[in-house]
Amino acid sequence: MHSVTNIISPPRPVEPVAVVTIERMPKQPAVAAQVLRALMDHGITTDVVMLGRQLGLDQLMMTVPAEQADDAVELIGAIVARFGVGPVSADPTWMEVTIEAPDGLPAGELVTDVFESLARQGIETRAVTANGSTVTCIVRDESSDHLLALAACGAYSTFR
Repeated sequence: MHSVTNIISPPRPVEPVAVVTIERMPKQPAVAAQVLRALMDHGITTDVVMLGRQLGLDQLMMTVPAEQADDAVELIGAIVARFGVGPVSADPTWMEVTIEAPDGLPAGELVTDVFESLARQGIETRAVTANGSTVTCIVRDESSDHLLALAACGAYSTFR
């Protein structure tokens, strides 16, 4: 097991985000490309973007800054309506928490530690992504303080 001092660096600031979901998303990338390009052209940043399936429906899910959620839904709704895709919804009750591991800790190990911590603490989670030594969690707003505290002290490493 890793010691608490070498598991992670201090977490980045927690960011309020809205999870924007487009239902009945086609598997062709053209619609997603048009949506993402329009958001970028309008200064709406996206972070976590995932194409998946829930309740038998294909969905495109992305995070946008919470304060831009209404603008994103309006813009996306106009685009996807041309393709018979939708509806589009936004849920602004999520927070984005990003944790970085030190050099040498495999991303898979950090992701495993984070998932174990989330499970043991009962933290509602919408997405967990890994990129190199960085793990980003989209957690329910009221859970973010607890996850941030776990990250700050490396407590999730003790669940291994």
